[in-house]
Amino acid sequence: MINKKFRINSEVWPSKSVKCFHNILYKKKVKIMDSVTTSSKSIQYTQYIAALLVNGGGFAIGTVLGWPAPAGPLLVTTSDTLNSTEASVDVRFIRDVPFNINDSDFSWIVSIMTLGGALMCIPTGYIINKIGRKLMLLLMLIPLTVGWLLIVWANNLAMMYIGRFLTGISCGSFCMIIPVYSGEIAEKEIRGRLGSFFQMMVNVGILFVYAVGYDLNVPTFTLITALIPIMFGVAFLFMPETPTYYVSLFKAKL
Repeated sequence: MINKKFRINSEVWPSKSVKCFHNILYKKKVKIMDSVTTSSKSIQYTQYIAALLVNGGGFAIGTVLGWPAPAGPLLVTTSDTLNSTEASVDVRFIRDVPFNINDSDFSWIVSIMTLGGALMCIPTGYIINKIGRKLMLLLMLIPLTVGWLLIVWANNLAMMYIGRFLTGISCGSFCMIIPVYSGEIAEKEIRGRLGSFFQMMVNVGILFVYAVGYDLNVPTFTLITALIPIMFGVAFLFMPETPTYYVSLFKAKL
Protein backbone atom coordinates (compact mmCIF):
# COMPACT_ATOMS: atom_id res chain seq x y z
CA MET A 1 0.00 0.00 0.00
CA ILE A 2 2.82 2.33 0.92
CA ASN A 3 4.71 1.46 -2.24
CA LYS A 4 1.59 2.05 -4.34
CA LYS A 5 1.03 5.41 -2.72
CA PHE A 6 4.63 6.37 -3.26
CA ARG A 7 4.37 5.32 -6.91
CA ILE A 8 1.23 7.40 -7.38
CA ASN A 9 2.84 10.40 -5.69
CA SER A 10 5.87 9.96 -7.87
CA GLU A 11 3.75 10.02 -10.97
CA VAL A 12 1.80 13.06 -9.84
CA TRP A 13 4.59 14.99 -8.21
CA PRO A 14 7.84 13.57 -9.63
CA SER A 15 9.91 16.61 -8.72
CA LYS A 16 8.98 16.38 -5.04
CA SER A 17 9.76 12.66 -4.88
CA VAL A 18 13.16 13.14 -6.50
CA LYS A 19 13.92 16.05 -4.20
CA CYS A 20 13.02 13.96 -1.14
CA PHE A 21 15.22 11.12 -2.36
CA HIS A 22 18.15 13.51 -2.91
CA ASN A 23 17.71 14.92 0.60
CA ILE A 24 17.95 11.42 2.08
CA LEU A 25 21.12 10.70 0.12
CA TYR A 26 22.62 14.05 1.13
CA LYS A 27 21.98 13.42 4.84
CA LYS A 28 23.60 9.99 4.60
CA LYS A 29 26.55 11.49 2.75
CA VAL A 30 26.97 14.15 5.43
CA LYS A 31 26.97 11.47 8.16
CA ILE A 32 29.58 9.43 6.29
CA MET A 33 31.79 12.47 5.70
CA ASP A 34 31.52 13.44 9.38
CA SER A 35 32.61 9.98 10.45
CA VAL A 36 35.52 10.05 7.98
CA THR A 37 36.58 13.49 9.20
CA THR A 38 36.44 12.35 12.84
CA SER A 39 38.48 9.25 12.01
CA SER A 40 41.01 11.35 10.07
CA LYS A 41 41.42 13.76 13.00
CA SER A 42 42.06 10.88 15.40
CA ILE A 43 44.69 9.46 13.04
CA GLN A 44 46.33 12.87 12.70
CA TYR A 45 46.50 13.09 16.49
CA THR A 46 48.71 9.98 16.62
CA GLN A 47 50.86 11.43 13.85
CA TYR A 48 51.48 14.55 15.92
CA ILE A 49 52.56 12.38 18.86
CA ALA A 50 54.93 10.33 16.73
CA ALA A 51 56.42 13.47 15.17
CA LEU A 52 57.02 15.08 18.57
CA LEU A 53 58.69 11.94 19.90
CA VAL A 54 61.00 11.46 16.92
CA ASN A 55 61.96 15.11 17.12
CA GLY A 56 63.33 14.44 20.56
CA GLY A 57 66.38 13.66 18.45
CA GLY A 58 66.28 17.27 17.26
CA PHE A 59 66.26 18.34 20.91
CA ALA A 60 69.38 16.19 21.46
CA ILE A 61 71.05 17.85 18.47
CA GLY A 62 70.33 21.24 20.02
CA THR A 63 72.07 20.26 23.25
CA VAL A 64 75.17 19.18 21.31
CA LEU A 65 75.22 22.42 19.30
CA GLY A 66 74.62 24.65 22.32
CA TRP A 67 76.96 22.92 24.77
CA PRO A 68 80.14 24.90 23.86
CA ALA A 69 78.58 28.27 24.75
CA PRO A 70 78.17 27.71 28.50
CA ALA A 71 81.06 25.25 28.71
CA GLY A 72 83.72 27.36 26.99
CA PRO A 73 84.25 30.02 29.67
CA LEU A 74 84.42 27.30 32.34
CA LEU A 75 86.85 25.02 30.51
CA VAL A 76 89.37 27.29 28.84
CA THR A 77 92.36 27.85 31.10
CA THR A 78 94.05 31.25 30.95
CA SER A 79 96.53 33.02 33.19
CA ASP A 80 93.72 35.30 34.34
CA THR A 81 91.52 32.46 35.57
CA LEU A 82 94.42 30.77 37.33
CA ASN A 83 95.86 33.83 39.04
CA SER A 84 92.97 36.22 39.50
CA THR A 85 91.45 36.68 42.93
CA GLU A 86 88.85 39.22 41.86
CA ALA A 87 85.28 38.74 42.96
CA SER A 88 84.16 38.54 39.34
CA VAL A 89 85.81 35.13 39.03
CA ASP A 90 83.69 32.33 40.51
CA VAL A 91 86.21 29.88 42.00
CA ARG A 92 83.74 27.00 41.66
CA PHE A 93 84.09 27.18 37.91
CA ILE A 94 87.83 27.78 37.46
CA ARG A 95 88.74 24.11 37.05
CA ASP A 96 85.96 21.83 35.82
CA VAL A 97 88.39 19.35 34.25
CA PRO A 98 91.72 17.94 35.58
CA PHE A 99 93.73 19.22 32.61
CA ASN A 100 94.40 22.51 30.88
CA ILE A 101 92.45 23.59 27.79
CA ASN A 102 93.60 26.60 25.82
CA ASP A 103 91.70 28.50 23.13
CA SER A 104 93.11 26.37 20.32
CA ASP A 105 92.20 23.15 22.08
CA PHE A 106 88.67 24.32 22.70
CA SER A 107 88.22 25.38 19.08
CA TRP A 108 89.00 21.77 18.12
CA ILE A 109 86.57 20.47 20.75
CA VAL A 110 83.84 22.61 19.20
CA SER A 111 84.57 21.94 15.52
CA ILE A 112 85.36 18.22 15.57
CA MET A 113 81.67 17.55 16.13
CA THR A 114 80.88 18.86 12.64
CA LEU A 115 83.47 16.49 11.15
CA GLY A 116 81.68 13.52 12.67
CA GLY A 117 78.34 14.81 11.40
CA ALA A 118 79.62 15.30 7.86
CA LEU A 119 81.11 11.81 7.70
CA MET A 120 77.83 10.16 8.74
CA CYS A 121 75.36 11.92 6.46
CA ILE A 122 75.91 9.93 3.25
CA PRO A 123 76.13 6.45 4.86
CA THR A 124 72.92 7.14 6.79
CA GLY A 125 70.91 7.61 3.61
CA TYR A 126 71.97 4.15 2.46
CA ILE A 127 71.64 2.35 5.80
CA ILE A 128 68.08 3.53 6.59
CA ASN A 129 66.88 1.83 3.41
CA LYS A 130 68.43 -1.43 4.58
CA ILE A 131 67.55 -1.63 8.28
CA GLY A 132 64.80 0.99 8.60
CA ARG A 133 64.48 4.50 9.95
CA LYS A 134 63.48 3.51 13.49
CA LEU A 135 66.28 0.98 14.08
CA MET A 136 68.91 3.31 12.65
CA LEU A 137 67.78 6.14 14.89
CA LEU A 138 67.86 3.93 17.98
CA LEU A 139 71.33 2.65 17.10
CA MET A 140 72.62 6.21 16.76
CA LEU A 141 71.68 6.86 20.37
CA ILE A 142 74.59 4.63 21.41
CA PRO A 143 77.44 6.87 20.14
CA LEU A 144 75.55 9.93 21.36
CA THR A 145 75.30 8.61 24.91
CA VAL A 146 78.86 7.27 24.92
CA GLY A 147 80.14 10.59 23.60
CA TRP A 148 78.45 12.55 26.37
CA LEU A 149 79.79 10.19 29.03
CA LEU A 150 83.33 10.54 27.66
CA ILE A 151 82.99 14.31 27.98
CA VAL A 152 81.65 14.02 31.53
CA TRP A 153 84.54 11.85 32.75
CA ALA A 154 87.27 13.20 30.46
CA ASN A 155 90.77 12.98 31.95
CA ASN A 156 92.55 14.33 28.88
CA LEU A 157 91.95 16.17 25.64
CA ALA A 158 91.72 12.95 23.62
CA MET A 159 88.61 11.89 25.54
CA MET A 160 87.06 15.28 24.88
CA TYR A 161 87.82 15.03 21.15
CA ILE A 162 86.47 11.50 20.85
CA GLY A 163 83.36 12.37 22.84
CA ARG A 164 82.51 15.36 20.68
CA PHE A 165 83.26 13.38 17.51
CA LEU A 166 80.84 10.63 18.56
CA THR A 167 78.10 13.11 19.37
CA GLY A 168 78.67 14.65 15.95
CA ILE A 169 78.22 11.26 14.27
CA SER A 170 74.82 10.87 15.91
CA CYS A 171 73.76 14.43 15.11
CA GLY A 172 74.67 14.07 11.45
CA SER A 173 72.66 10.86 11.25
CA PHE A 174 69.69 12.39 13.10
CA CYS A 175 69.59 15.26 10.60
CA MET A 176 68.98 12.69 7.87
CA ILE A 177 66.62 10.31 9.68
CA ILE A 178 64.23 12.62 11.53
CA PRO A 179 62.92 14.64 8.53
CA VAL A 180 62.50 11.38 6.57
CA TYR A 181 60.58 9.72 9.40
CA SER A 182 58.35 12.76 9.98
CA GLY A 183 57.54 13.08 6.30
CA GLU A 184 56.75 9.39 5.81
CA ILE A 185 54.33 9.06 8.73
CA ALA A 186 52.41 12.27 7.97
CA GLU A 187 49.39 12.84 5.79
CA LYS A 188 49.88 15.45 3.08
CA GLU A 189 47.55 17.89 4.88
CA ILE A 190 49.80 18.14 7.95
CA ARG A 191 53.19 17.14 6.53
CA GLY A 192 54.44 20.72 6.51
CA ARG A 193 53.47 21.31 10.13
CA LEU A 194 55.11 18.12 11.32
CA GLY A 195 58.23 18.91 9.30
CA SER A 196 58.61 22.22 11.13
CA PHE A 197 58.93 20.41 14.48
CA PHE A 198 62.55 19.50 13.71
CA GLN A 199 63.99 23.01 13.65
CA MET A 200 61.80 24.04 16.57
CA MET A 201 63.12 21.20 18.75
CA VAL A 202 66.73 21.94 17.78
CA ASN A 203 66.27 25.51 19.01
CA VAL A 204 64.54 24.33 22.19
CA GLY A 205 67.51 22.01 22.85
CA ILE A 206 69.96 24.89 22.46
CA LEU A 207 67.90 27.04 24.83
CA PHE A 208 67.71 24.17 27.33
CA VAL A 209 71.48 23.69 27.55
CA TYR A 210 71.98 27.46 27.90
CA ALA A 211 69.58 27.51 30.84
CA VAL A 212 70.97 24.38 32.52
CA GLY A 213 74.58 25.48 32.06
CA TYR A 214 73.99 28.93 33.54
CA ASP A 215 74.55 27.97 37.17
CA LEU A 216 76.08 24.48 37.03
CA ASN A 217 79.60 23.24 36.46
CA VAL A 218 80.46 21.47 33.21
CA PRO A 219 80.41 17.84 34.41
CA THR A 220 77.03 18.31 36.08
CA PHE A 221 75.13 19.90 33.22
CA THR A 222 76.87 17.62 30.71
CA LEU A 223 75.62 14.62 32.68
CA ILE A 224 72.11 16.06 32.49
CA THR A 225 72.39 16.32 28.71
CA ALA A 226 73.67 12.72 28.63
CA LEU A 227 70.35 11.57 30.11
CA ILE A 228 68.36 13.07 27.24
CA PRO A 229 69.28 10.39 24.63
CA ILE A 230 68.35 7.66 27.11
CA MET A 231 64.92 9.14 27.81
CA PHE A 232 64.39 9.78 24.11
CA GLY A 233 65.29 6.18 23.25
CA VAL A 234 62.88 4.73 25.80
CA ALA A 235 60.02 6.89 24.49
CA PHE A 236 60.75 6.28 20.80
CA LEU A 237 61.08 2.53 21.32
CA PHE A 238 57.29 2.23 21.20
CA MET A 239 56.89 4.11 17.91
CA PRO A 240 56.26 2.18 14.66
CA GLU A 241 58.39 1.98 11.55
CA THR A 242 57.30 4.13 8.62
CA PRO A 243 54.87 2.72 6.00
CA THR A 244 57.25 3.71 3.20
CA TYR A 245 59.95 1.43 4.54
CA TYR A 246 57.54 -1.52 4.74
CA VAL A 247 56.43 -0.85 1.16
CA SER A 248 60.06 -0.83 0.01
CA LEU A 249 60.61 -4.20 1.72
CA PHE A 250 57.54 -5.63 -0.04
CA LYS A 251 58.74 -4.40 -3.43
CA ALA A 252 62.19 -5.87 -2.81
CA LYS A 253 60.65 -9.30 -2.28
CA LEU A 254 58.71 -9.21 -5.57
